[in-house]
Amino acid sequence: MTDNAAFWEGIEQAKQGDQAAAIACFDQAITADPHWAEAYYRRGLAYFDMGRLQQAAFDYSRAIELANDYQPALYGRALVRVVLDHFDGALDDLASLLQLNPQNPAAHQLKATALRKRGDLAAAIVSLRKATELYLDRRDPVGARQCLDLLKQLQPNASPPVLTEPLPPFNAPPTLASLQTTATGTSSTGASDAGTSNTGTPNAGAPVGAMMRPEAFYAQALNRAESGDVQGAIAELDWALKLDPQDPKALACRAAVRIKQGNWQGAIADCNRAIQGGGVDATLYRYRARARLEMGDRAGALTDLDQALAQDDQNPLLWLARGDAQQALGNYNAAIGDYNQALELGGDRPAILLLRAQAAVRQENLKQAIEDYQTAASLFCDRNDWERYRTTLEQLKMLQQPVNLSPGLPQKAQNPLWQRLLGRVGGQEAIAQTLLDRAREHYPNMDEDWYLEKVLYDLERDDLPED
Repeated sequence: MTDNAAFWEGIEQAKQGDQAAAIACFDQAITADPHWAEAYYRRGLAYFDMGRLQQAAFDYSRAIELANDYQPALYGRALVRVVLDHFDGALDDLASLLQLNPQNPAAHQLKATALRKRGDLAAAIVSLRKATELYLDRRDPVGARQCLDLLKQLQPNASPPVLTEPLPPFNAPPTLASLQTTATGTSSTGASDAGTSNTGTPNAGAPVGAMMRPEAFYAQALNRAESGDVQGAIAELDWALKLDPQDPKALACRAAVRIKQGNWQGAIADCNRAIQGGGVDATLYRYRARARLEMGDRAGALTDLDQALAQDDQNPLLWLARGDAQQALGNYNAAIGDYNQALELGGDRPAILLLRAQAAVRQENLKQAIEDYQTAASLFCDRNDWERYRTTLEQLKMLQQPVNLSPGLPQKAQNPLWQRLLGRVGGQEAIAQTLLDRAREHYPNMDEDWYLEKVLYDLERDDLPED
């Protein structure tokens, strides 16, 4: 198959939905002509359709390097960056694209999406209005209607929408056990109190909790929710609040249960009542921040976590939560700084490393992300936490899948040692090739596998902790 034939066959395979076959065809075209910008762009589209966003971003970047006014590649990379919540990078790409073509309605619409997700609603509204005008000028009713519907949601005098955008991978909802210590001052395994049997089951008779100390009562309600009886826990806390509607501990516990339930508005209402009633502590602000983050109020979540840290700056959970809020806002450097602080204070190391890796991915710092994923996987292995170990390895595998950047070296690309080296350097072939060239200078006349093993040995030796 000729180079042009491989390129056009790739386009046809992509149209038919066989993205893997399309990528193979584009690989062949790029092998013959490493400076073919459209081939990189088309391969990036195929990677994007497969969900391999990092590879797509790399191919779009290569296309832009080869043709810096390549508008489809600028739009494609901006779209990937919006999906990855890398808003500053996306807005830079869109600025370049709109400088080339200010009348591109799709670029204005994507810019509005990036601005909205970053929390800049006023600027997002301006971009949506511009996109609507351009769609109408082009007699595109579908695009215009999409923008008008979004404008109705974002206008200040409209009812605010309930946003349901997902949190970053690995940021799973907290367990109630992790919330409990700060809410009640006791652990979930507290000793049996008056009013409970030896099995921890409430005795029959008086209303649940009537004969228990408050701390044990709140612990019992949280444990009930953790075991799956969320409605039963809510009922117990409702009963307690009938006795004292402003009890800050009861409100905090009910907020925690509502977070478990996914009732974000209810959790915020409980936190508001507790704070207004004088129950101002870091836990309440953390709960409210969690609910606000889930509802899309990222700036409000960050404000709450700043308040919480002003009261308790030695709590790793608060630094971790603020890192999540920073990451949701696209402030990745700030997020990494908060995760580092949580690590220094003794937070759950592998879980924090996963979140830091995610922030590094969104900064397109694959080397740091791979290192964090590798360390987290090792720690999960040490804990015998095999489910999270496997999940982490899957994420790592996705990052370490190298893009074929050496068209002239197909055999090397298939060498497992070469693939392993690429994984060690974050898929950056130029770095790998430089390390191999240095090894050849110092140790001439050795075979290729020897050089690969030598470079890998040196890299892995440098990663070992010093005695």
